[in-house]
Amino acid sequence: MGRKRLAGWLLLAVAAVLVQLLGAGLALYLAIPPSPALVRGDKLAALVVTDRNGVVLREVRSAEYGVSYWAGLDRISPWFLEAVLAAEDRRFYYHCGIDLPALARAVLANLRAGRVVSGGSTITQQLARSVYPARRRNILAKVVEMLQAIRLELHLSKREILEAYVNRVWFGNQVYGVDAAARLYFDRTPDRLSLAQSCFLAAVVRSPAEYDPYRRFRRARERQRWILAAMLEQGRIGGLEYEAALAESIVPAVPRNRFRAPHFVDMVLAAKSKAQGSRLKAGTVRTTLDWCVQQQCEDLVEAQLNRLVDYHVTNAAVVVLDRRTGDVVAMVGSRDYFSPDAGQVNACLSPRQPGSAVKPFVYALAFEQGLAPASIVSDLPGYFSELAGDYMPRNYDRAFHGPVSCRTALGSSYNVPAVRLAEQVGPARLLDVLRRCGITSLERDAGYYGLALALGTGDVSLLELTNAYRVLANCGEYSPVRTTFETGSETTSSRRRVFSPQAAFLVTDILCDNEARAPSFGSFSCLCLPFACAVKTGTSKDFRDNWTIGYTQDYVVGVWVGNFDGSPMHRVSGVSGAGPLFRDVMLTVQREEPAGFSEPAGIVRRPVCPKSGQIPGRFCSGTVIELFASGDEPCETCAVHRVLRVNPETGELASACQPGVERVFEVYPAEYWSWMADNGMPLPPASPEESRFQESELSDRPSVLFPDEDDVFKIDPDVSRDCQAVLLKGLVPPGTVEAAWILDGQELARVQAPFTLFWNLVPGRHRLQLAAGTKVSQEVSFLVLP
Repeated sequence: MGRKRLAGWLLLAVAAVLVQLLGAGLALYLAIPPSPALVRGDKLAALVVTDRNGVVLREVRSAEYGVSYWAGLDRISPWFLEAVLAAEDRRFYYHCGIDLPALARAVLANLRAGRVVSGGSTITQQLARSVYPARRRNILAKVVEMLQAIRLELHLSKREILEAYVNRVWFGNQVYGVDAAARLYFDRTPDRLSLAQSCFLAAVVRSPAEYDPYRRFRRARERQRWILAAMLEQGRIGGLEYEAALAESIVPAVPRNRFRAPHFVDMVLAAKSKAQGSRLKAGTVRTTLDWCVQQQCEDLVEAQLNRLVDYHVTNAAVVVLDRRTGDVVAMVGSRDYFSPDAGQVNACLSPRQPGSAVKPFVYALAFEQGLAPASIVSDLPGYFSELAGDYMPRNYDRAFHGPVSCRTALGSSYNVPAVRLAEQVGPARLLDVLRRCGITSLERDAGYYGLALALGTGDVSLLELTNAYRVLANCGEYSPVRTTFETGSETTSSRRRVFSPQAAFLVTDILCDNEARAPSFGSFSCLCLPFACAVKTGTSKDFRDNWTIGYTQDYVVGVWVGNFDGSPMHRVSGVSGAGPLFRDVMLTVQREEPAGFSEPAGIVRRPVCPKSGQIPGRFCSGTVIELFASGDEPCETCAVHRVLRVNPETGELASACQPGVERVFEVYPAEYWSWMADNGMPLPPASPEESRFQESELSDRPSVLFPDEDDVFKIDPDVSRDCQAVLLKGLVPPGTVEAAWILDGQELARVQAPFTLFWNLVPGRHRLQLAAGTKVSQEVSFLVLP
């Protein structure tokens, strides 16, 4: 008996100790404040990407697969707060986390029904349940929930508890909190909810599945009316407000897939992910994009592609940049992001060959080296030595234009002058400048690209090249593009000078000159806009890519059209493919007429002879006013227009002792004589010695000027055979109307002035002759390697 009594006392002591330990542990638990991040539900918060005006472009769901925004009580309609209190916890401000009368009522109701029909949970308990979700719902879980509610009440004010509750509560359809619910179901912010809408959302809180606004609207409506009646009974609203809310029509908004400007948003999120790590932080990212402009650009892309459907053009891309800040105002990466045919490829970021769109940078370099828009450059056939072999550029119109000014050569996009200038400035220097303009996709060395870099054979992206044109628009100064307004974004990046303001302005002036481009594009092309706009086109080989890029004082617009599979378009040039789309986009974004381009200091105007680019002489037939960088003005008088004394009998230059007649002639160097003869231009009279030289050049017998004897050509296996041709060039006697090219004894083709012919290379050794009437040139032998 003594031992049993001792054991009993020991058990009682152990129980007392356990009770004390349990009480101490419970007291310690209640004393520790809950984590603010846990109460705020940071894991529920979504990343929202908006345009510059707050229009939601995309909502990136949280780790809990929902969308949530945190809104303070001052940003929530008071009607919603009153409706939630009336429906969920009418004594919220009077209990300590547990409403005992409500709990007792729930127990009795459950006993009568024989099942759980009411939980009697307060708002604090519901908050505790969302903060500390239980795996199972039983009596023990209920007790723990009550303790958690008491803990929340001990450390948070009623206002903080209510704010956390309305921002964490589940509203179904993957949204948490009243802010996200108001935007989803009524397409408005929570502060603009009416009484009827507030009660409707409060109805959904009880059971998002049972009162789903889209699937069980009638049940949700009945629950809304019950809440309105409860608010009237509790004195939270008056009779007139009750009647008005009952009469108000409730129409849930149609669910919208906020997946706007997808290529642009993908680019922004990829940049944020790279900066922040694999998991994106919740919050709001305000981007530079203007959704209104974006929509208009998307519509214009669709319209232009519909017009080009018969030309095998299936896709297009558009970039619109703010000229001053570099803000990306619009970005259309493809015709349809959701197309299974590579629609998610962003053509604004994919490197492609830009063709002639690179030429302005060649001329800017040339102007920095002392040339001017009036400077004369040779547009004659010629081969240029490259690491890969001899290279012969040709113009888009398959003609050569002799001596042309830089203004005309750039405006009309002649290829040969651009290559000659690239040879003068050097491919390495051109490549360095393009990289300094932000074109990072040119990763090879200068030897790989060669002089053909001037014609856009290096792959670049539309976004890079459009921003490079901003360098010209900003008087030669580079700054990166900007995609967001976040602190520490691109706005803090340093600027750098690439060109002098004078060189950049001279290029801009040419690209604005409609007369300079008229020889190639006509006087009334789509590139002629009703305001000052510098614009340039580009087309890659085989018509695979077509570009148009230009700028005003406000915007820089870049356009690409083509096919993602690399297949060529059907004879689509800059003025028929990208050009019309560029014009439509520029007219759309440029709502007001922009100011003209600001002329920097150091620009001077001088009259020049258009034939020589030099100071007009007294025999020049006309003059033009041309722009120069200060210090680069011409200092020599025109040497093209000359007065010569001609022997009226022989047509040669008259000697001092011979009678003669003075006449004005255009005298060009000998390198242009063949071109002049091909184009029916009379040669100036010559001295007897010069005349004999001319006769040797222009004899009565036709001759083959190109190719030369024993020339060797190599076929490039990586280039289409259609693009590998040489220009057969010869001289014919004066008065010849038609000549025939003879290859390997067979007539190849009959030609008229200028008697040239592009011949596609065929492997083997060949014999070439030129026939004019009954006279045949000497035979020229050359070799084509496979």
